[in-house]
Amino acid sequence: MAPMTTNMLTYEDAPVYTLMEEELFRATRRRIGYPDNGDGLICPGGSIGVMSSMHIAKLNKFPNIRAKGLSSDIPNKLVIFMSKNAHYCSNKGCILQGLLSSQQTQSLLV
Repeated sequence: MAPMTTNMLTYEDAPVYTLMEEELFRATRRRIGYPDNGDGLICPGGSIGVMSSMHIAKLNKFPNIRAKGLSSDIPNKLVIFMSKNAHYCSNKGCILQGLLSSQQTQSLLV
């Protein structure tokens, strides 16, 4: 299993895995119709994937967070909608993103 957990930070660390990752992203973008200049992220599990998605969505909606941080008025505008049956990692993701429980709107989605 150790060879499969190779650090893939740079081409120098893992040239074959880096090329495989790039080809996987290229094929996925082509299959779903995304532009060739898209990017991707391989996550070790669903929890990290959900939390990464929350972070990316926050940065997409409020790019100034990078410069101003969460101390600006932006956190008051953040709300997350999720099912009451949402995976427990959703609550952890909210905490990591600086969302208060009052900013989480849960409903039963069938």
